[in-house]
Amino acid sequence: RKYPRSQCLLGGDHLLAQINFRCDETSPSEPASPVEAPERVANRGSRCRWPADFAAAPLEECRRRCEEDPHCGCFEFAGNGSAFLRCVGSDARKVVGSQGTGLVETTAYVKRTDQEVLADTGLSVKQMEKKARDNMREAKAIREAQQKLRRADDEAAASTAEAEKAAVEKAAGGAGAGRSRRSGRRDQGAVGGFAGAGWLVADINGGGVPLPHGAPAD
Repeated sequence: RKYPRSQCLLGGDHLLAQINFRCDETSPSEPASPVEAPERVANRGSRCRWPADFAAAPLEECRRRCEEDPHCGCFEFAGNGSAFLRCVGSDARKVVGSQGTGLVETTAYVKRTDQEVLADTGLSVKQMEKKARDNMREAKAIREAQQKLRRADDEAAASTAEAEKAAVEKAAGGAGAGRSRRSGRRDQGAVGGFAGAGWLVADINGGGVPLPHGAPAD
C-alpha cells in the first residue's frame, strides 16, 4: 500500500541494512521571511546516482528487494533527480508522516500480508501456490532460453573465428606457392646462365665436367 508524504518507521533496530540506499545533496535555502521554514534545494552540481541495479527502474527494484526479504515490512522511496534519492527498508509495517517536503519528500510503501493479498485477489491459498509455481516455471524457461541464445552466439562467434583463420592460412599458403614458382624460374634462369658460360649440369653432360669457355654444349 502506498502512503504519499510518509516514511517508514526506522527508529531502534527497524532499519534493514541490506535495503538502505540514500543520497542527499541538498542544502537549506534562505527563507522568504523569519517565520517560514527554509526549503531544501539541490546543491550546485549535485551528483546523486542510482546504483546499476536500480538504474532502469528504481522504484521497481526497491519494491522487489522488499518483497524478497521476509523481514521487510515497509520501504520508503524518493527519486528526485540528482539531488535526493532514497530506498530504505524497515522491518515494521508502520508509517509516520514525512518531515521532508518538496525536493526531499518521501513516499512509504507497506508490504501486504498474505491474508491481505488473498482478500484483494480473491484467490485461495492453493491457487496462490499454483500461481507462484507457474511464475517460477516461467522464469526458469526464460533463463534457459537466454542461456541457449548466449550459447548460440558463442558458437557463431567461434565458427566465424575458425573461418577467418582458415581464410588467412589459405591466403598465406597461396602466397608461399607463388614465391616457390617464382624461385624455380629464377633457378632455371641461373642454370641457363651457367651453361652459356661453359658449364653444364651433370644430367646433360655426364659428371658435370666443366667445358672450356665458349665450347658447344653438344
